[in-house]
Amino acid sequence: MKPIVFTDNSENYYLYSVYKNQIINIDQKLYDLIAEYLNNPKTFASCSFFKDKKVDCTLKRFNYLKKNGFFKIDNPYTVNGRLFVEDIEIALSNLKVITFELTQKCNLKCTYCVYRDMYDSSAPNEGVDLSFDIAKAVIDFFYKQFNSNAAASINRSVSIGFYGGEPLLRFDLLKQILCYSKGLNTQNFSFHYNITTNGLLLDKYMDFLVENNVTMLVSLDGDLSTSKYRLTRSNSDSFPIVFRNLVQLKENYPEYFKKNVSFNAVFHNRSDILKTLTFFKINFDKIPMFSELTSVSLKKEYEEVYKSMFQSVNRAVQLNKDLISPVIHHKINPILPQTFKFVEGCGGSHYRGYRHLLTGNMKMNHIPTASCTPFANKLFVSADGKFHPCEKVGYDYPLGYIDENFNVKIDYKSILDRYNAYYDRIAQKCIKCYRVNSCTTCLFQRDLDCQPINREEMTQYLKNTINSIKRNKSILNLHKNSMQ
Repeated sequence: MKPIVFTDNSENYYLYSVYKNQIINIDQKLYDLIAEYLNNPKTFASCSFFKDKKVDCTLKRFNYLKKNGFFKIDNPYTVNGRLFVEDIEIALSNLKVITFELTQKCNLKCTYCVYRDMYDSSAPNEGVDLSFDIAKAVIDFFYKQFNSNAAASINRSVSIGFYGGEPLLRFDLLKQILCYSKGLNTQNFSFHYNITTNGLLLDKYMDFLVENNVTMLVSLDGDLSTSKYRLTRSNSDSFPIVFRNLVQLKENYPEYFKKNVSFNAVFHNRSDILKTLTFFKINFDKIPMFSELTSVSLKKEYEEVYKSMFQSVNRAVQLNKDLISPVIHHKINPILPQTFKFVEGCGGSHYRGYRHLLTGNMKMNHIPTASCTPFANKLFVSADGKFHPCEKVGYDYPLGYIDENFNVKIDYKSILDRYNAYYDRIAQKCIKCYRVNSCTTCLFQRDLDCQPINREEMTQYLKNTINSIKRNKSILNLHKNSMQ
């Protein structure tokens, strides 16, 4: 793939080398020279640049870049990475997160829920609950894995998550799982716990959650008018109950609330970014995370409804950027983390591994997309005892299950065959994509398919990225400080 030269809104000039995966700042003369070389390679040697003796310095810099591979058009990555049995075995012993779907029942019926009318997802049976026997079988299996020789480190933390539906509908099961896992002899690792909840039942169970230091993510869109899509089963507003419970939690356990409670607000057409930020700041002294409505698995007949409800977080932030402090901007803008990650990767000091660091050789096998390999980070155990990559990708890509005798069943060959088939299917597109070096796409959230980014699209992305960084210099400094 050919390198790209481009300018930002301030008429600064840049070169992006796909081969080196670097962005460098250049002057206008060098920009013009490189552009001529890229656009007219056959007549380049006879172009007018070589008749001007004043460009000797520019030519020296051009030749330096050429000699060091900045203009190479071949891709440094071989997009044919494969998974092997050893990869799964190592991943199983070093899993970071186990999330249990305690129940598929919920005491809300949110309009935008992916398991309701708008979406054609693999909707779960709302009557299914997880059994303790299944949860115990999972914990026992991984307890052995975490104590095996394949475990890469000691004294590490493993997260057990409680998810739903609404997990507090099965508080009895949550308590069983937590108490059982805490009773195990975990010398080489430790468990910590988290829950994602709508907050309707917090008044009943907050004492236990606080006592066991369970990290809590509460789903709340904002004040009463903003939370109108979050209705109870009896079609009443859930906000008054949830708000009362949260105020009680904050008053009864202020230190716990400060350290362990965070919020996720779904952003939609009823949302006002400044109003929502003010609500969370005044009432809870918190900055919420924002998530947008998803279009994945949206039913065709609901496309217009979706369009009327959707609102972009990034656009709302940009429209109000002068009224939002850099600290808040850094935390809530969903575009910025990807932007900073991309720029860091193109800064010339980012290495894919020790081989790249020590030899400078970037020619290596590359697993397509940014999708997690099986068990590399998370395991989502659904209420029916099946294993899935994570709670965000649904139920269509199982990795194993608990059988009727409560034994863990993981078919390594089946997983390898399926995942390597996924990779083979997408690899030919990846090798043509200008973002293959910096992909952020989860294959499973794109229905095992996506389209490659071409040179024109990449050029526009680079311009937007640099302009975003320049608009948000103070936020970039905050990001740098947070990484130190």
